This record gives sequence, structure tokens and C-alpha cells, in this order.
Amino acid sequence: MKVLISGANGFLGQHLRSLLAQQKYEVYGLVRDPSCSEDHPYDFAKDLPLPSLKGYDAVVHLAALVHKKSSDAKKTEFERVNHIGTQLLAQKAIKDGVKHFIFISSVSVYGESPKNQPLTLQTPTNPESPYAQSKRNAEKTLFQICEDHSMKLTIIRPPLIYGKEAPGNFSTLAKAVKLRLPLPLGSVSNKRSFVSVFNLCDFILHCLRKPDACQGTFLISDPNTVSTKEFITAIGNALHIKPNLFNFPSQLLYFAFAILKKEDLAKKIMGDFEIDITETCHKTGWVPRFDLETSLQNAYNRGHRV
Repeated sequence: MKVLISGANGFLGQHLRSLLAQQKYEVYGLVRDPSCSEDHPYDFAKDLPLPSLKGYDAVVHLAALVHKKSSDAKKTEFERVNHIGTQLLAQKAIKDGVKHFIFISSVSVYGESPKNQPLTLQTPTNPESPYAQSKRNAEKTLFQICEDHSMKLTIIRPPLIYGKEAPGNFSTLAKAVKLRLPLPLGSVSNKRSFVSVFNLCDFILHCLRKPDACQGTFLISDPNTVSTKEFITAIGNALHIKPNLFNFPSQLLYFAFAILKKEDLAKKIMGDFEIDITETCHKTGWVPRFDLETSLQNAYNRGHRV
């Protein structure tokens, strides 16, 4: 099978490319800065013609404008890259006869998690940030343009993706553990869902193998929810470092974040965000293979990429 991965030189893209190559897929990248002859140069932020997609069986669209503060990027930038860029790529895929389009969206399309209950596919979407809005707009557009065509569509909504050298909040936590910084999160007993890069890549591979069973929108996560304290402790175990966690009253911690105008960060660190993947597993036949501890041990101690 011949597969094109947009964003193939990013964190997730490198892991996925490695896995698919191991499984004897013919893999090519669509990237801003090609690193090998199998890659096509393309920048979703610019109005340029896409390369031919004829001969490709599937497109996995990972490229996105992600870790950039909304204050640093206009809403139009997120729309141009994440929404319109996705639309143009899907339309080109349909025109050139691609059979399957896989789009990596985000659980951020839900906004905040509903209180006292996990997210499901029946949970109403409520995108709040420009990034989340652009992802939700892309989802809607994909369904519209694929409705009257034979190209199969898979939309995946992952939570925070973790693994060695993962960008964003995971990188910040891992760095804090490595530096043995004091972390006042010892008494945090929240419940959050994460997904290891290994589980996400495994699910994408499953979708490529079984496109008929994997049409539609799917939530994905690791098999178990964990608290922020447990997550940090697991990072420390993988790094062979005891995290410098200590107890601190949650209300005072929320107050401190509020003073610093970091309420959103406080919610991500201390709030609940559970995902129910029962429907995903039932419909697709996939089950997550790696738990938190195994994923982190593989990432940091065994040199695994996939």
C-alpha cells in the first residue's frame, strides 16, 4: 500500500513513518522541508499547488498549526492551515483517486470536559480556541466533500499525545522532572486521559488495514485514566528520577494560577478530562496495546520509535 503522510517529519509523523515502513508500506511525506527523496515539499500556510496524489492508496493528514499561542497567531492563520489546507488536500485526494483519507483532529473540539462524566462521541462539541475551531471546521468540511464520493474518511480525536521528544505540555512536564523542579501537585487526584504515540500510531495502522470498519469519527486514548501526579511519577520512573512532588492545597494552587492569568493551564493540570473509547473499540475492533508505564519505558529506555 502506498501512503502519503503530511507532516511526516514532525513528532507523530516520524513515529508513524517508522511503523508503516516496518510493516512494508510504501511511505512518502508531504513536508515543508524535505529530508529525503521520498518527500514532497509543501507548506500549508502558503497558497501553492499540491503535488499529484495519483497512485496513493491513502493519505494521513497530520500537518497542522498547533503549539502557537492564539495571541501570536491570527484566527485566519489557524483557518488557513488547519481548515482550508485540509479541505484542499482532501479535494486533491478525491480528484486523484485516493481511496482513504485519515485526518488527525483533536479532543479540543469539545472545549472543557463535562463535569463528572467522560467524553463520548455523543458529547456536543464546543471548540473555544482558534485552533480547536479550525479543527472542528475541517471535520465538518471533510464530511461535506466526502459525502458524495467513494473516498473513505476517518477522523481521529486524540487527547495529549506523549512520548520522548513530544512537543507541548508533555515536554514541559518531562523537563521539570529532569531538572528536579519542585512541583506542588502531590495531592492532585484528578482523572485524565492521555494517548501514547505508540497507541495512536497503532490505531492509525489499524485504520489503514481495515478502512471499512474505521469510517467516521473516533476518540482514542490509553486504556486507563491517570492523575497528573501519577503521570508525573511515571515520567520519573522512566527517567529513573524521583519527581520533586509535594502536597499543596488545591484551592490555593488554583488561586495562584488565577493571579498569573493561567486558569486554562490550571484546568489542564488539575482538572478532570476523561475519554470513553468503548465505542471506538467496539466499532473498529481495535484495543490499545500499551499502558502508560510501558509506553514511557519503551520511549526512554528501550530506544523504541514504534
